[in-house]
Amino acid sequence: MAGALLLIIVLAPALAIALILAVPKPWASAYLNLISSVVAFAAAAALPWVTQARVYLGGYIIIDPLGAWVTLCAAIVYLLASIYAVGYMPLLGQDERLPGFYALFAGFALTILVGR
Repeated sequence: MAGALLLIIVLAPALAIALILAVPKPWASAYLNLISSVVAFAAAAALPWVTQARVYLGGYIIIDPLGAWVTLCAAIVYLLASIYAVGYMPLLGQDERLPGFYALFAGFALTILVGR
């Protein structure tokens, strides 16, 4: 179960990056990033309850209960920042640059969620 949740946490922002770059519309990129943050948060919220010290991919990924809580904290920050960005970023008046911003935003979230 924990392995599937980890896969969802990794794939949500990665898929968001691919879709944002494929469909470079400002409103679509904002909501793709928001959906990605909600999915990552939902998976990370369940992770501390099902995690025991486990090793995945031959020792490349090790998850323990404390690491699961850190992942949950990172997912909370990603979710809250995504909610804020949906309302704030259009106020800057640079709609043509928003897809790039949201792709980089999801990329940053991916590195934070994976690299803890």
